[in-house]
Amino acid sequence: PMPFDPLLLEAAMEHTVQSLGTVSDLFGDGSVTLYTFKSPGNMGISYAAKNNREAGSVCFTLDVSDSDNITSDRGVLVVDCPIAPGHFKVMLHVAPMDDANSWTCGLFCKATTIPDLDDAPPAP
Repeated sequence: PMPFDPLLLEAAMEHTVQSLGTVSDLFGDGSVTLYTFKSPGNMGISYAAKNNREAGSVCFTLDVSDSDNITSDRGVLVVDCPIAPGHFKVMLHVAPMDDANSWTCGLFCKATTIPDLDDAPPAP
């Protein structure tokens, strides 16, 4: 059997969310793009962001705490994620905590400029 590869899993998640997700220009200026991918059957949502700036890292905050009956892959409903210029990051996967009951996902986002990050080359 093939051993588990967390980098391969992350690459597969990034590809899926980036290629199939709904794209939103978050601030109307093209600086940060939010990708939202709803799983088939509406059993979960994956969120990712891309820093489209040529220079200047951002700390992207994704807050889904104003939601009902949800849980996340990270065990939290608010995440802060530093993103280097030109980079794409999967931030959070949410799903119903109890799929026998209805659920909602309230979303709040913000991005603040932070000192530049030393990171891998930008995503395509």
